[in-house]
Amino acid sequence: MYLAPDFPVMAGGAAALDDVLAARDARQAAQQALLAAGANCVVSFSVLAPGAVKRSPFLDEVFDIGKGRLKHELGRLNISTHAERLLNHAGGQSLLLAADGAADALKAALIGLEQSHPLGRLWDIDVIDGSGKPLSRPQSGLPPRACLCCDAPAKECARVRRHSMAQLHEAMQQHYRVYLNMAALGGGMRDALVAEAELTPKPGLVDADNQGPHPDMTLPMFRQSAAALAPFLAECAFGGSRFAHEAPGSAMLAAIRPIGLAAEEAMYAATGKVNTHKGALFAFGIAAAALGRRIARQEQGDWPALSADIRAICAGLEPELGRGNTAGARFYRQHGLPGARGEALSGFATLTDFALPAYQQAFAATANRTHALRYVFLTLLAHNGDTNVVKRGGIEALDWLQGRARHILADPAALRQPEALYAALKTLDAQCTEKNLSTGGSADLLALTIWLTEYPNLLGTFYEPT
Repeated sequence: MYLAPDFPVMAGGAAALDDVLAARDARQAAQQALLAAGANCVVSFSVLAPGAVKRSPFLDEVFDIGKGRLKHELGRLNISTHAERLLNHAGGQSLLLAADGAADALKAALIGLEQSHPLGRLWDIDVIDGSGKPLSRPQSGLPPRACLCCDAPAKECARVRRHSMAQLHEAMQQHYRVYLNMAALGGGMRDALVAEAELTPKPGLVDADNQGPHPDMTLPMFRQSAAALAPFLAECAFGGSRFAHEAPGSAMLAAIRPIGLAAEEAMYAATGKVNTHKGALFAFGIAAAALGRRIARQEQGDWPALSADIRAICAGLEPELGRGNTAGARFYRQHGLPGARGEALSGFATLTDFALPAYQQAFAATANRTHALRYVFLTLLAHNGDTNVVKRGGIEALDWLQGRARHILADPAALRQPEALYAALKTLDAQCTEKNLSTGGSADLLALTIWLTEYPNLLGTFYEPT
């Protein structure tokens, strides 16, 4: 299980008043210098630091995380930055970026970043327009920033000193704990994606032996892609946690969609525009949101409960089945194959009906996890209506692959003898490569199975072999 460690909140010395004032003056001077040099607007980033301590391991860590996430978001928004100032003062750190684009639109987008990231409440992101004035949240049609400790406006609480410094520091620590917990969840999902890629042999996929029918992909590329997705899967979990007081529903899917788009761009950046994990991102993002909501509610959950939540979250996808001219829509109309959307609509019923029972059966027979996962993958090939296969070889190819997988499963040796299953998968692997068949849809379900059975998350194990 992933356990998030506590982080020292204010393990630093008090800053002198002169240092605090010097940091403020340096920040304002740098802002004006960037504007004078021709910047359309300036993005100013710092960390909230109530009290006398302005630099500490905690505050510096929160700053570094935010700095990286801010730059990625600006890149995703296609906002070019042509000058940067990093101010490293005893009175506090600041990052200033000279940016193109409309200041008001940029302010609205960066407020969205503050709201979607677990550490967003600890960040102070200002946008200064060409006249030198910082844009306010009300100018973007949003209420003032909320207090760290309550829902009242932060400025109101600060003015009347409603909360003690100890309460403020504890609230900051709690935000960081949430971040660590969500990051651990994203890390578990990342590791499951890597474990799926490394499992060998896998007919129709890249593995440790070969690239299969994917000459543009490599195993290191899959590792890089999984690492790029991890922080965004953590953000999906945090996005789900914001619905703790609501029943799971379509609004959750809408809330994490922008995060998914940002994650997709990060994947393409990591792989040189190769689609390694788009389907897995869709599946894991939804699962992360569902689990994040349960974590926030402090609810114990098993796989059936999480599956039911996923069905509710994805209910709004049903009208999309068969709509449009995508390959998936055509296959649904022509062959009744629901694809990734249909699988999510069902709460990943293929896992419930086939993958998890297969894992339990094979692990019970051999106590060999690698063998059990190979057996799961063969079971998925036999029962999953993988539209990736149809896209490459037509419905006849899917019929052939499912028939071959079922033929292998019919031999008791496939269940009880790891070496027999390995040999059969090697043969099928060569056949899929020869036929140029990709089994990417089954790979996504295999990765989810790995996560559910190996990386139990913060609530305890969802599924254990009996």
